[in-house]
Amino acid sequence: MTLTLLVVMFFIQKLFGQADTTQFILIPNNQIKFTLAPVIYNNLNFQHKGKKVLKSLNTFSGVIGMGYDNRIGNTWGVNLDAEMSVIPRNLLIPYDIIFDSTTNTAQLGRKFLWLNDFFYQHFIYIFSVSLEKLFIKDHKTFYSIQAGAKLNRLVAHPYEESVGMILEDTTRFFDYYMENYYQRNFFSYFLKFGLIKVNQAKKIYIQNELKRSSRGGNTMQVNLVINYSPYKIGKGWYRFYNLPFESYGTVNLGLNYLGLEFSYGLTLTERPYKKKTAE
Repeated sequence: MTLTLLVVMFFIQKLFGQADTTQFILIPNNQIKFTLAPVIYNNLNFQHKGKKVLKSLNTFSGVIGMGYDNRIGNTWGVNLDAEMSVIPRNLLIPYDIIFDSTTNTAQLGRKFLWLNDFFYQHFIYIFSVSLEKLFIKDHKTFYSIQAGAKLNRLVAHPYEESVGMILEDTTRFFDYYMENYYQRNFFSYFLKFGLIKVNQAKKIYIQNELKRSSRGGNTMQVNLVINYSPYKIGKGWYRFYNLPFESYGTVNLGLNYLGLEFSYGLTLTERPYKKKTAE
């Protein structure tokens, strides 16, 4: 009888003694972040007339900045960022066009003039706002999705640029021209898919209510970034001369890029996130 009573009391204690123990995870409430992102920008977009001769490649660049992140709920936040970038572009111009006089036809060789000193000229300031959703895996690892808009402002505006090529016998071969006198500010829209790691992360257990806190640490984050804009920061034209065929067209430059963003977050304050109740 005494043994039975002790067993019953033991199970009652196990059942009710842990019911008020809750596990919390400390997540950043607000942060200052420093970001660096290697990105691949879109190439020049051509609308060709005649034979497609001129080419352009996607080009490497970067985005650098800092921002402020603030939680508006346990797993929702608003991010404000100020950044700077340079929008590159390049031209691949063929210069070994082979002409067959017997058939009156021309073929393109494999040699191209790559204007690599023409890449990085359009610097922009970027101001962005985004909404972020956190997904808590554990006290050390979070996932995130961000969606937002950017205001991109050209540093130099208005501008115009041109490239011309003349052959050794002074024959004009190629002209390119682009300008922007019409607009300085452009909107773009972006998505970020991220992984967040917390330094010196800690779990805390609280009986009944929050009675103490513990620092969770700063964060390291990597994001896949997709940036899209329907606007063009420059428009122009190109033309080849003295060829046995026509080759000319219009050209424009956009703001689209794909990249990886790395950021370090300095945590200013934290908030407890209720993970689970102990059984």
